[in-house]
Amino acid sequence: MKKILNLNQMGALQQRLLGLLMFVYGLFSVNLCSGQDILMTINGRPVTVDEFKYIYEKNNGSEATYSKESIDDYLDLFTKFKMKVHSAKDLRLDTLPELREELMGYKMQLANSYLNDRELMENLTRELYQRIKTDVHVKHILIMVDPNADATAITAAEKKCQDILKQIKSGQSFEAMAKAHSEDTGTASAGGDLGFFTAMMPSGFYNFESAMYDTPVGNVAGPVRTKLGFHLLKVIETRPARGEVEVSHILVRKKDNTDAKSEIEKVHQGLKNGVPFENLVNLYSEDKESVNNQGKLPAFGINTYETDFENAAFALQKVGDFSQPIETSIGFHILKLNRKVPMDEYGTFRKKYEFRIKKDERFEVANTRMIEKIKREGNFKFEQSTYDQFAKGLDDEFLSFKWTPEANLGQGKTLFAFGNATAYTLADFINYCKKNTKTRLKFDKGTKAPQEVSQMLLTEFVNQKTIEFEQANLEQKYMDFKALMREYEEGILLFEVTKMMVWDKANQDSIGLQKFYDDNKNKYMANPKALVTTYSVGDNQKTADKIYKFAIKNNHAKLIEKHNKKKTVIQHTDTIVDQSQLSPLRLQPQVNSITALSLDTNSNQYQFSRVSDIIPAQPKSLKEARGYVVADYQEFLEKQWLVDLNNTYKIEINQEVLNGLSK
Repeated sequence: MKKILNLNQMGALQQRLLGLLMFVYGLFSVNLCSGQDILMTINGRPVTVDEFKYIYEKNNGSEATYSKESIDDYLDLFTKFKMKVHSAKDLRLDTLPELREELMGYKMQLANSYLNDRELMENLTRELYQRIKTDVHVKHILIMVDPNADATAITAAEKKCQDILKQIKSGQSFEAMAKAHSEDTGTASAGGDLGFFTAMMPSGFYNFESAMYDTPVGNVAGPVRTKLGFHLLKVIETRPARGEVEVSHILVRKKDNTDAKSEIEKVHQGLKNGVPFENLVNLYSEDKESVNNQGKLPAFGINTYETDFENAAFALQKVGDFSQPIETSIGFHILKLNRKVPMDEYGTFRKKYEFRIKKDERFEVANTRMIEKIKREGNFKFEQSTYDQFAKGLDDEFLSFKWTPEANLGQGKTLFAFGNATAYTLADFINYCKKNTKTRLKFDKGTKAPQEVSQMLLTEFVNQKTIEFEQANLEQKYMDFKALMREYEEGILLFEVTKMMVWDKANQDSIGLQKFYDDNKNKYMANPKALVTTYSVGDNQKTADKIYKFAIKNNHAKLIEKHNKKKTVIQHTDTIVDQSQLSPLRLQPQVNSITALSLDTNSNQYQFSRVSDIIPAQPKSLKEARGYVVADYQEFLEKQWLVDLNNTYKIEINQEVLNGLSK
């Protein structure tokens, strides 16, 4: 809890889910919006306006102008989507066990993420964002107790705090009691004065931070437990947060320098005479860490440096202003303002602090509070006598592999329940204990009583079931979560029905695919090609020149007939290439176009090539064009499917509601 006083002390779903989301988000995203007006009916089944509004806004972004033209255009896309989802339900795809199981899996993942994000992260980040705008001047009285102390020591420390609080309420001054009783030796003599603090405080002091911000000026709060012990705290005053500032400084150290004060005054006079600050840094500053950076210090907030240094830094108003000489424990300083760091916008702030919040104790504290809130709202009831009877019968065997509860122990005995809807028996808890052998074996006999370990397991079990209870009821409690689940359910159905009616059919319907190809084969034309013959004519240049000259004037047949009568003089290979590849080969797209004669250094053979034939463009075979044909066939099937859907489903638009959407 001490200030830093010395300047030298500076200091994530599975692959299927991903694929599904990419597919669904490519079309729509369904979520919360207001209004339950009926926009349309599909064979008499209603579709509300709120479903359309959010899809429209999310997919159009800044272009969601609500003009009549854009609404009409988007309504067509939305209607097609809804018809496909309804067709999936009419095919009873929503009753398939594997899809229901998949949806429940997503629901559990989303619910857990939703609770963490909405109930914990969002609340904690908003709380911190508001707190960080205010600095609080606070005094405290500390009665120390080790975080791992036993119950006796904890109770004694808390009682001592309570006794001090009684005396303060009876008229004793807080400051006098701090001097007499506080075990924070750094602040007791100053009446417990800690100066100003701001959020976020270090992990282990969230309760102190909360009390500091929640207590009115002039009031005393506590006892408050932190990792140091129990505190009483008094709020003296508040002020708008100083935030962060960035300054440069010139330091003249006092150690072994009796002229330090006169030296810093000389520096100050130089600044007043217009000497650049950076020049004086190089000439005088003795802060080795900053002198090579024109005296710049990292941006800092309150309680980073000594009070006089801090006050002088935050008192500077305009960029370039410099301070009077300031004395600290290590020497004399002159500060120059570089910038006042503006407070982040909330979105940036959240990204910056999200990881720190998750690692801080406040996350666990908030989680505990959330669980207690769920219990209250869920009418949680715990049968203490049922548990006590079970715990009383535990012995050291509970902490070993050997523990085997009696058969049917706890069957039918309710241990706790949420209202009249959800109940868990003692047998449920016993099964949980059996499955959590590792937890039971973590403690050696004698270090923890079986009843203590049982209580730990009970807390875990109750917390787990409380979260599950909340997850199961999110759709009833929160309209945005209900809409989120609708998005996933409709996304799964859209994926499956499209797979059935289009994707799988296009790949598996070989007869239909062949007919589609036959009807459209001229769409899949191969590029014009050329037959290129390459000749190797030996390593004798004179012979090669003679053969080459003959080849220029005669065709392939005559060339081979003349020179390969008695033995094979000319080797040749044929290659079919796209006509676009002729130019790099130095050939023209015409029969008998021929290259120059050249020596191939790899084979030490003289070679030349020529175009023996031109092959005009022609349809690719189905095998060659299959990827393109299947894609086009899918598009054809989808259009055909939409025609069938339009013939099957009667769409009735509520024109009055639709007109009301236009601006």
